[in-house]
Amino acid sequence: MNSVLEIVTNRILAEMEKGVLPWERPWIVIPKQNMVTKRPYQGINRFLLAFETEEFYLSFNQVKQLGGKIKKGAKSQLVIFWKPVEVKLKEETEESKERDTYVILRYYNVFRLCDVEGIERPVIGKPNEKREDIEAFVKRINPRTEFGGSTACYNPKSDTICMPEINRFTDSNHYYSTLLHELAHWTGNEHRLKRFNQDVQNYHQEYGKEELTAELTAAILCHHFGIALPEHNAGYIQGWIQSIKGDNRLLIGASSRAEKVIEYLGLKI
Repeated sequence: MNSVLEIVTNRILAEMEKGVLPWERPWIVIPKQNMVTKRPYQGINRFLLAFETEEFYLSFNQVKQLGGKIKKGAKSQLVIFWKPVEVKLKEETEESKERDTYVILRYYNVFRLCDVEGIERPVIGKPNEKREDIEAFVKRINPRTEFGGSTACYNPKSDTICMPEINRFTDSNHYYSTLLHELAHWTGNEHRLKRFNQDVQNYHQEYGKEELTAELTAAILCHHFGIALPEHNAGYIQGWIQSIKGDNRLLIGASSRAEKVIEYLGLKI
């Protein structure tokens, strides 16, 4: 185990010494939008839909016009529409063209595309291939996972991993390195390795250490499954180290936590 940790850690440190590009999401991000008009939701609507993983929405009439059917029990989502309207205060003359403006404010109920039957989802991305060995590994562990949307994260409250679909990613390697990163976070739950401390005074520092643990674990797992470390890996780690203390030894410290994750996942590396 120590030899693998040493190989991966030294590889990451070597990349960091070269200077790396800033980390960027290796998957396609689609703004939440009306499926028919293609207009992204803005303003307060972004907050109203912030916790939804769905990206495409339709009104009841749009669903009907496209020949779809809303699934039984589906709940609508509220969105706000506003438009400034200009009106004359009095008859215009050459000397006076006074006008006033007011805002039309309305609300609409829209439905998530995933709650609609009979309407095909727009094809986004490319057909990246799945790895049977990694799929079997994750299936054995069986974390609760939701696929869809443009966010990759682990939600400790619901104990759920959220992932974009594999076709959204640059390639399969980026998809699996991201999935393994979130799987590492999943092991920190209070029912597993209990890494999350809700009472810490310096939340940012503790969160940074958790990110280093998850990314180093993902790097070790990628090495195990024969996946070349994505270029953004070292950049992501370097960003967190600089954010916390600027001390590369934090990466060495994260290796002991990553080792415990690997052991919990039942791998002998």
